[in-house]
Amino acid sequence: MVIKRGASVVLLGLTVVVGVLVTTRPVSASVMLGTATGGRGAEMSLDGGRVWLSLAKQPLPILGSADIRSSSGAVALSLREGASVELLPFSTARVAQTEGAIDVTLVQGRAEFVLPAAAKIRLRTSVARLEGDGKVAGEIVVTRDGVTGVRAHDGRVRVTELVGERRVLVAAVTPIFVPRTPEAASQVFDDGSRERPGTGRKAVFTPKGESVGYLDSDGHLTVQAGHVNDLTGPYPQKLVRAVVARIPEDARQNAVPLFNVNGGYVGYLVGPTFYPAADTVPGNGGPTTWTAAGAGGGGKGKAAGGSTGTGGSTGSGSGVSGSKTTPVVSVSAQAQARKKPKASPFAP
Repeated sequence: MVIKRGASVVLLGLTVVVGVLVTTRPVSASVMLGTATGGRGAEMSLDGGRVWLSLAKQPLPILGSADIRSSSGAVALSLREGASVELLPFSTARVAQTEGAIDVTLVQGRAEFVLPAAAKIRLRTSVARLEGDGKVAGEIVVTRDGVTGVRAHDGRVRVTELVGERRVLVAAVTPIFVPRTPEAASQVFDDGSRERPGTGRKAVFTPKGESVGYLDSDGHLTVQAGHVNDLTGPYPQKLVRAVVARIPEDARQNAVPLFNVNGGYVGYLVGPTFYPAADTVPGNGGPTTWTAAGAGGGGKGKAAGGSTGTGGSTGSGSGVSGSKTTPVVSVSAQAQARKKPKASPFAP
């Protein structure tokens, strides 16, 4: 009996030790793909989208695989072998390790990349795979209708179609598009020529009252988080729902409606494209590609001076003067809000 008790104790002790070893086993270095650092609203999920972690406060490691989405701020991915990918605002990507290489899939939006020669980093979209000929730097865009655009700033990028004719194309300074060239191809990539004095700029905000950037006098959108401070609270739910009802149904899930400070609807974003409202933006010529203020997009260099404006009662000052700003809904916007709205995922 004594021996049996001793054996039981020994067996129990071994069980505890094994349990500790299993639960505290260090993560293998092979699953550490890099780190992610983001601006306001940037998030990362390591469990398929069930839990989202903020990237705004500190860098987080990318372990095994990760889903990453940016908001009005960009996200910088520092990957192994010195490669880097920067998600511009309002973009979504997935990072995973496959057969010893790192796959970065741009689901929607825009990204800038630098890939060292011989780096085991592959860039993908739903319709294309990108590989560098030596060291390359460039930009990739995925539009709402699934078109992929690629432009190289330095070097050349080999682009393989994953659908249709499965062509192999080469992108350099002149961009290429797959599986087809969009009608407004010349507007997809910004050439930097839109830099101009700050005249006629009108600040725009998300439904939560977050400062996104501004419209210039001809209706072009520039995304710059912190262009002015956030509003003290969100816009009324009825107003937001009425506005969402005006957005095409097939775009609502990923669309971000934008408002001016008085509650006037100015248009909506889907990934890299801004769709201006015909009745509020002068000279509306249809969808355009918005511009990110400064290198690498807005949100990381110039922080908004106050709270994030995500619906709380405390807010931030506005503009240069620092006075409190509250969303003022115009009479026409209030009338618009009285219409029976459809259910919306954008209601604060």
